[in-house]
Amino acid sequence: MRGKPAADLVALNRSFSDHLAYGTPVLPLDPATALQRGLFLRVPVISGGNRDEERAFVGGAVMADPTLITDQTYPALLQAAFGASAGRVAAQYPLARYGSAPLAWATVTTDAGWACPTVTADQELARHTTVYPYVFADPHAPNVNGINVPGFSPGAAHASDLPYLFDLGGLDLLKTQPRQDLAASMIAYWTAFARTGDPNHAGAPKWSAGTAHGRLQLVPNQIQPVDAAAEHQCGFWSAIR
Repeated sequence: MRGKPAADLVALNRSFSDHLAYGTPVLPLDPATALQRGLFLRVPVISGGNRDEERAFVGGAVMADPTLITDQTYPALLQAAFGASAGRVAAQYPLARYGSAPLAWATVTTDAGWACPTVTADQELARHTTVYPYVFADPHAPNVNGINVPGFSPGAAHASDLPYLFDLGGLDLLKTQPRQDLAASMIAYWTAFARTGDPNHAGAPKWSAGTAHGRLQLVPNQIQPVDAAAEHQCGFWSAIR
């Protein structure tokens, strides 16, 4: 790499993102393939994500360039991402439902790129080991990403769950009792799991293993199962892939 010109590395970086280097002694198989074949260490797993993951990235993009994601560019974004299926995606995620192109695009990309792949991975995991699926969904979580776009709520964006598990920069960002209570519950679930392989503990809502009962939704004053596959329209996404 030291002998390569910077332009070559920039061009390579533009050609892919988030690809793991497998085919090595450390990682011999593509993780997706290993998961499908059951070729992984079969220990209990906590698996989940945030309900509005992509809002962190979409909000940041709009802050950098407000012309990137608008009512006018929305069709082109869908076309570039989904090709021949763009029309079906536009009908399933119409701009009128969301009030703004950034919110619509963030929902599309969250569902297609985060939530539904996680649902699929959890189903694969559950075939071979014990999985405890969850979704962090506090709509008013701390805005750790610094998103400031009029009419665009960050919601439960990427990384917004971290203040519920850690002090960030030495600061407790949770200023209300319901959020502090949710944090205490999450920490208790995680530590019980680390200790026993089962997150359930006395005094907490039951967290069912497997995917048949949906996933545990983590919201202040509202820890309960939710059908994430339905909420994120995963049946639609599986049909157009």
